[in-house]
Amino acid sequence: MDIIFSRMAMGSREVSEMQRPNMLSIPAAITLGAIASATAPAATLMVVRQYKADGTLTITLPEDHCADDIYMWWANDAGKLEGYTRLARFKVTGTTVVHEMTPNTIIPEGATKLLVYTYNDSNGLSEKCVEVKLPEGAASKGFGEVISEFQIVSDIHIKGDSSNEYSKHFIGMLNDVVKNSPNSVGIFTVGDNVDRGDEPSYWTYFKKHYDSVKDAPPIYLGIGNHEYIGTNYDAGLKQFLENLNFPDGNTFDKPYYDVWVNGYHYIFLASENTGASRLTQTQLQWLEEKINENRDGRPIFIFHHQPMLNTTSGSSQAEGWSGITNYAQLKTVIDKYPEVMFFNGHTHWILDSDNCMYKGNGATYFNTSSVAYLWHSYDIVTGERQTGSEGYYIRIYEDKVAVLGRNFVTGEWVSSAQFLVSYTQTKTDET
Repeated sequence: MDIIFSRMAMGSREVSEMQRPNMLSIPAAITLGAIASATAPAATLMVVRQYKADGTLTITLPEDHCADDIYMWWANDAGKLEGYTRLARFKVTGTTVVHEMTPNTIIPEGATKLLVYTYNDSNGLSEKCVEVKLPEGAASKGFGEVISEFQIVSDIHIKGDSSNEYSKHFIGMLNDVVKNSPNSVGIFTVGDNVDRGDEPSYWTYFKKHYDSVKDAPPIYLGIGNHEYIGTNYDAGLKQFLENLNFPDGNTFDKPYYDVWVNGYHYIFLASENTGASRLTQTQLQWLEEKINENRDGRPIFIFHHQPMLNTTSGSSQAEGWSGITNYAQLKTVIDKYPEVMFFNGHTHWILDSDNCMYKGNGATYFNTSSVAYLWHSYDIVTGERQTGSEGYYIRIYEDKVAVLGRNFVTGEWVSSAQFLVSYTQTKTDET
């Protein structure tokens, strides 16, 4: 069994003979029309080259350009595609700018073109843009029947009543799910459900907010570092375990556990100490046993609050938000299994960050962002705070998993965090 990435790249006038539905390999260069700089009245010429399916984008600007950033939107003849945020922005570093698109980003249904703007810090977005017509068949046409759907969110940080911003974001996320995913089998959290472990009232508020949303799907909780803040390991863990409330009535005596929901396997990992996360050998052995339980090529979803070093957004050494001391041991186990999809929280990094999705040597890794508030490193490498609330909708198809980033505040899909992972469901004994 292996995972194949469907790489839905942006368009050109030519498409190679390797083109197939929702997968494009585009070696040709497109010369685009004129685009006005935000501060210069003269038109500039932009050239976009797509050399391969992983989406290398090259933009050439004139010597006297005034652009600070490039902004892009999916669009159709009516304008920017409704219901979608802009694609991730990127900085202009000279007259030639190279940007690596995430390999398996979905071109949303209904998109027929790409709008490319320049941005200047003094005057804002350019009045004019380049329109790149996508080749016919580039956009998604749907992926068949949804077999199962659910949500993955992280870093909710409840600490007060419904007037608190974080509580509003939590309730808003729940309402978004009820509205847009009535068949959801559950919401899976990746830790930091409450802001502190020494305030039992925070768990009371958490349950009250959840109960206030009619028809909210079951919620399955992972543990993070904030569940221990202000208290010791045993007391924080006790509170967490007391607030696990599963539809089947299951209870657990450890911070790590697994559940099967609607035929798919969900595994929650956890630190067994306060501070930086460390997984014991007992837990790592348990993990490998659980991965192989009824293993037949179906995707397996694994959650751990802190990311592994140099994987997803915020986890690089420079950014400084990785947090698993024996991450190499964990990664060695997980990367044996290409059907594993690993989700971390902790960093709050926004979903249009670089490396929101990271392909390891086997497994695939995802940054889950945050429901409470966001963090980004666009201007400062260690990051800075940003108001917002994000997470993922997950849809499982016969041979694909769609990982769909969602902005819960604006009710839009995050364009640069729409991923498609293909899988082959065949029995395998490889470990």
